[in-house]
Amino acid sequence: MKSGTERKIHLGFGAALLFVGIVSWCSYRSTTRLAAAAQRLDAAHLTKTKFEALFSDITDAESSQRGYLITGSEAYLAPYHETLKGIDDQFDELERLTRDHPGLRRHLEQLKPLIEARLSRLGDTLRARNEKGFEAALVMVQSGQGKEAMDRIRREMEQVILEEEASLSQKQSEAEITAQTTLWLVAGGGLLATVLVVIAGFLVHRDFQERTRLAQELQERNTVLQNAVEGISRLDDQGRYVSVNMAYAQFTGYEPNEMIGMDWTKTVHPDDLEKVRTAYQTMLHQGKGEAEARGIRRDGSVFYKAVTLVRLLDRGNRPAGHYFFMKDITDRKQAEQALLKAKEAAEKASQVKSRFLANMSHELRTPLNSVIGFANILMKNKEKHFADRDLQYLERIRDNGLHLLELVNGVLDISQVEAGKTHLEITRVSLDSLIREVLATLEGQTRNKDVSMRLDSPDGLRPFETDERKLRQVLVNLISNAAKFTKKGSVTVRVLAGPETGEPARLDVIDTGIGIPQERLEAIFEAFEQADRDTGRRFGGSGLGLTITRSLCRLMGYRLEVSSEVENGSTFSVIFSPGIGERETPIGVGRGEKDVLV
Repeated sequence: MKSGTERKIHLGFGAALLFVGIVSWCSYRSTTRLAAAAQRLDAAHLTKTKFEALFSDITDAESSQRGYLITGSEAYLAPYHETLKGIDDQFDELERLTRDHPGLRRHLEQLKPLIEARLSRLGDTLRARNEKGFEAALVMVQSGQGKEAMDRIRREMEQVILEEEASLSQKQSEAEITAQTTLWLVAGGGLLATVLVVIAGFLVHRDFQERTRLAQELQERNTVLQNAVEGISRLDDQGRYVSVNMAYAQFTGYEPNEMIGMDWTKTVHPDDLEKVRTAYQTMLHQGKGEAEARGIRRDGSVFYKAVTLVRLLDRGNRPAGHYFFMKDITDRKQAEQALLKAKEAAEKASQVKSRFLANMSHELRTPLNSVIGFANILMKNKEKHFADRDLQYLERIRDNGLHLLELVNGVLDISQVEAGKTHLEITRVSLDSLIREVLATLEGQTRNKDVSMRLDSPDGLRPFETDERKLRQVLVNLISNAAKFTKKGSVTVRVLAGPETGEPARLDVIDTGIGIPQERLEAIFEAFEQADRDTGRRFGGSGLGLTITRSLCRLMGYRLEVSSEVENGSTFSVIFSPGIGERETPIGVGRGEKDVLV
């Protein structure tokens, strides 16, 4: 460099007399361009650093969320809260930095909603963990939406970094060309030796400063890559390692210098080589490939890793190798396997329980029917052997036997559904006719009460396909419950039809009864549960009716919902067609009700 500079200065002195004016003007212009180039490089480095810091914060927030989901400890949420606190300032700063860069601005506009959506999803998962527990949060994590969003953010960030690195390389080349041009022009203006030497020395000094600064920044960037948490390596077009950072080497159990020249296949489990090769081919054709595979450490131990391959091109747009990003996901894989085993064990235990209940309930019904039958025979007292007190005892035996038989039948119905022994018999059913039949059957429940039964059904309601027997049982349970808990007022059965098909979309059973406390709306669907402890004593019942009803609705593909207000009644809704007729229903209000058979 020194001899080249001196040569330029000597050549400049030979043409000094001719080009003195040109040198002065060009020196000023070149100096200005160098300053502008330096500013552009500074701005580009700052922009790239801000993008990297933004991605790092999002990654920290995601890791913070995972730590909290697993441990439940609030201490893990500090990075997440810090990210939320500073995210708006980061976006504002990046918008300022990319104001004059349309390409980067487009990336930022694409990243902003992705990041905001990802942070919102993280917040939803954390709230689910707080409010509903680990299982609910796990379901959200396993949906894959969070991973898909993060992958899109990562792809966008990687594109930004690649474009910024290309931009930096271009700006550095321009700065070098500008500096060389300046030196040639200064060297050519040797009219005044002292002035020219000073100018030449000044320009050379500026050139050295610029190169030193760029070299320091390059060294700092290499240091950051070497100490990154994620494993990063570069491979040549033959699949051999050219460089690896410390995290990558530690994941595989090697020293960084030991991996230089090593073939990448040595660090992948033989059974998973095809996965990574497929990702490699995808990378060659699309620029990027991803895979999850087992890795092999130096000592032969196995770990799980997520890898991302990014194609690297030279300035001639020719393949020059690729980058290999790696993350250790062993803990996540082990947790997934443990959860899968636990789920399988729970399902097996549930099936065993259901089979046991079904078998036991079936075996209990035969002796119960005998007890009830013989009690009925004895109560006829044809031979007049029993006194009134004896008949009262027999009546108690029969009533208690009937109550126990009802419990056994309920348990049998639930266990059969859970055990998968209940099958659907689908036929075309007229819901309007079926409701009228059920209302006629249940007429006796309201005969001695100031309660009217009503049907609100649209004209021209078309038949639809369902299991008539099971739907009848659902209607009987809901309407009889409504009649049981209503002392005065009405029980209204309302049907809503789909606007296009004319088939039933929703059925509401609305009563003006005692209502259900808000905190018990979900509990009433559990086996042997009622609205409160006093309900069973006042109104009787086993607490299995709604459990059976919900199970049957689920079996038929329907959804059972409830809304209620204490002392103002309840509304139980069977949703046949999701999305149709799903709106809030005022309790006790119907449209064009008609008294039916009452």
